[in-house]
Amino acid sequence: MSTVDYATYVRWYPAVWRERYGTEFVALLEETYQGRRVPFTARLSIVRAGSVQRARAFGALGESVNDERALLGSAVTVSLAWSLFGIAGSVYAHYVEHWQRAVPKAAQTLPTAAYDTVFVASFVGLAITVGAAMLITPALVRARRRGAWRSFRRPLQTAIIAVLAALTATFAVVLVAHHVGAVNATASWPLRIAFYACCAVVTGAVVTCTSSLGIVTSRLDLSRRVVRSLGALALSMSVTLGVIFAGILVWWVAVACDAPWFFASGAASLEGNGVPVGSVSSPSVPWLLAVVGITMVTGLLLAGFSSTRIVRRLRHTS
Repeated sequence: MSTVDYATYVRWYPAVWRERYGTEFVALLEETYQGRRVPFTARLSIVRAGSVQRARAFGALGESVNDERALLGSAVTVSLAWSLFGIAGSVYAHYVEHWQRAVPKAAQTLPTAAYDTVFVASFVGLAITVGAAMLITPALVRARRRGAWRSFRRPLQTAIIAVLAALTATFAVVLVAHHVGAVNATASWPLRIAFYACCAVVTGAVVTCTSSLGIVTSRLDLSRRVVRSLGALALSMSVTLGVIFAGILVWWVAVACDAPWFFASGAASLEGNGVPVGSVSSPSVPWLLAVVGITMVTGLLLAGFSSTRIVRRLRHTS
């Protein structure tokens, strides 16, 4: 008797797909593997195919969905890109703190302008997010009055659990770091591992919350005007993300030209007069900032792809 439950693999696919093809898919797996475990490569293929089908059902991929669904799905994808930028931007802001102490005052004009541009653009992105929330709030109120709140319960519960996990992990790391002390915390590799694990938990929480809120938005009864407005806001957000990325890139290059050692030692390694501690003098790209760059490029690619779909659908519905 088979001990493998092949039906679990169907859960990677959206509900509509499962209702139509789920039974046949499970039968195919049973006939192919006859009680044996599904190979790892085949499992990866199932995960990839199921994720693609979910993205298509959500409206983030494919041309078969209607214009409103495509606009909404693409707008939510841009919001996911904004979340990635928020995570990377938090790391960037912490890393470059007190960078002015490293760069001579005569050379601070360009990096200061780039830094301020990133700061202002971040608030613009926050304002766009608030505007999108205000657009969907009336639909949420109507759904609550109709008693349709049950359809939102699961994604909202998932978001709440993710937030609680992130808060718990952050509180634990801060508490331990405060107890150990700043000096010992810097030299404690277990605490560093805990910090990186906390970052991973927070990242997962942000992505999970964005996805859950996207699911809630997709289940709302939104008018065509609201959907088009969300698409327009998503386009504005994509431009904002491009400005943020360009500002960080300009800042990075400007600082690297005048204080290349800063990226190897950081502001924490500065003496009171701005002189670097130690013998680090060669330019370097720290892995943390490299991760920030990769994360932002990923967000830009997501936003750029979704923006092209939004433009096409807006033209089609105009």
